[in-house]
Amino acid sequence: MLGRLVLCISFMVTSLQAQDLDSLRQAVNQQSDDNRIARTWLNAGVSLQSDGNHSEAAEAFKESMRVAEILGNEDLILELHLHLAKSYYELSNTQNALIHFRLYSILSEQRGEENFESEKARLENLHQLEVTALEEQINEASTQLESSQSKVIGLRIYQTLFFLLLALSVGGGFLYYRKYKAESQEEDTAPEPEVGQDTAADRNKELELKLNSSIDLANKAQAGLLPLEKDFKKLLPDSFVLHRPRQKAGADFLWFGEADGRIVLAIADCSANDVSGVLISMVINKFLNQIVIEGQITAPNMALSLVDQNIRQKINPDADSHFYGVKIAICAIDPNKGEVEYSGSKMPVYYAANGDLQRLEGNRFPAGSPHIQEKFYHTETTSLTKDGMLYLATDGFSNQFGGKQNKKFMRPAFEKLLNSVWNQKVSEQYFVLQKVLDDWKGRKDQTDDILVVGIKL
Repeated sequence: MLGRLVLCISFMVTSLQAQDLDSLRQAVNQQSDDNRIARTWLNAGVSLQSDGNHSEAAEAFKESMRVAEILGNEDLILELHLHLAKSYYELSNTQNALIHFRLYSILSEQRGEENFESEKARLENLHQLEVTALEEQINEASTQLESSQSKVIGLRIYQTLFFLLLALSVGGGFLYYRKYKAESQEEDTAPEPEVGQDTAADRNKELELKLNSSIDLANKAQAGLLPLEKDFKKLLPDSFVLHRPRQKAGADFLWFGEADGRIVLAIADCSANDVSGVLISMVINKFLNQIVIEGQITAPNMALSLVDQNIRQKINPDADSHFYGVKIAICAIDPNKGEVEYSGSKMPVYYAANGDLQRLEGNRFPAGSPHIQEKFYHTETTSLTKDGMLYLATDGFSNQFGGKQNKKFMRPAFEKLLNSVWNQKVSEQYFVLQKVLDDWKGRKDQTDDILVVGIKL
C-alpha cells in the first residue's frame, strides 16, 4: 500500500499544475514518513519552478521547509533557502529573495559556528517581519550544525594558515623596507662608511630582492587559484583577453564559470596597492566560486550583493575607513534566451551592435564599502545581436599616462576606440588595442593594472 502511495505522489509531482497543490497536500498528509513528505514537497516545488509557476513553487517550498525544520535536516533547509530565493527573485520580490539568499550564504559559509546572533541582528534591518519568523529556524540550525563544527574549523585553519603565510611573507618585505628606508635617509648626512661596512645601496638592493620574492610568491599563488585564460577561450572561443598587470601579479582579475544553463563572467579591480590587492583578488575568487558554482546563483545583482556581504564580513569586518571596497562587474549570458544580464559596482560594461556602442553603468558604490551598509544592486538586461560585442574592462587602460603631454588616455577616448574596432575580427581588435596602448604609453611606466575582455556574441 505504501509503495503505491509513493508511486502515486511521484506521478502527481511530475505532472503538477497550480490547481493540484490542494490535491497533493491531501495525498502527502496520508504519509507517515516526514523525510518523504519534505522531499515530496521539494520535488513538487522544483517541478513548478521549472514550469514557471513560481508563486505555487514558493508555497511548495514553504511546506517542505516547515517539515525540514521539524526534522532539523540541515542539508534540506540549505537547499530550500536557495530555491525560495530564486522563486522570489522571479516574482520580483527582491526583499524576500535577498533574505533567503543571505540565509543560504550564512548557513553554508558558517556551518558549525556560534555567531548566528549577530547575523540575525543585521537581517532585522532588511525585513523585520520576515526575520521574526526565521529566528527560530536559525537557532535550530545552529544546534543541528554543531556536529560538523570540527570539520569546518579544520578547513578554516588550513585556509587561514595559507593566507597567513602569504601575508607574513609580504608583510616581512614591507617592514624590512620601512626599516631600512629610514636608515638610508639618516645615512645621507652621515660620514662615508668604512671599508667592509654595508651601504644603503647594498641594503636597498637586498630589499628589492625580498620584495620581488614576495611578488613572485603572490603571483604563483594567484595563478594557482584564478581560472586560466586558456580555459576562457575554450568556453568562449571568439573572444580575447588583454591582461597586463602593473607588476608580475595584479589586483585586476577575470573570473568565469557555467551554472544553471548560463555563462557567468566577472571582472574586478581590487584597487588595493600591490600584493595586498592580489590577496584580496584570491579571496573574492573564492567567494564567486561559492556563490555561482556551488550555490548556482546566476542573477548578477544577487551574486554581487552576496560578494558585497562577504567582503564586509570576511575582509573588512571592522569597517576600516581605509578600505574603500572593490569595483566589480558581473554578466550572465543566457544563450537560450539570447540576452545578457549585468550588474556592476563602479564598473561599467559595453555592448556594441549595429554601429552603436552602449555603456551599461551599474551602481556607483563599490562592493564591500563600509560606508553604505545595505546595498541593493540593480540588473540591466540587453538582448543579444548576431556578431555584437560585449566588453568588460577595468579603468587601467583609461588611466594610463602617455602621449606628448603625458596625460591620461581617459574613458571617452577608450570608448571611441572600442566603437572603432567592434565590427572587426576579435584577433584584429586585440592587436589594435595593444598597438594603441603601446604607442600611447611609449617609454613611460605603466600606471595601473590593465584588463580588457572582448566577446563576440
